[in-house]
Amino acid sequence: MSTRLEAEAHRRGITPSALIYELVDAGLAPVTDDTTVTVRAADLRRAIDNVIHDAAA
Repeated sequence: MSTRLEAEAHRRGITPSALIYELVDAGLAPVTDDTTVTVRAADLRRAIDNVIHDAAA
């Protein structure tokens, strides 16, 4: 996990701590029906797979 965090922080040109702050801040922000978000296809697939896995358990 830390390797992915560090790679994403490097890609954005920020520290891993700053990335965590941004992610937590974004997660706490209110979401309205007109909010547009961008999600990588792989992350969306992983989230769907997790929901299906959890529902089957």
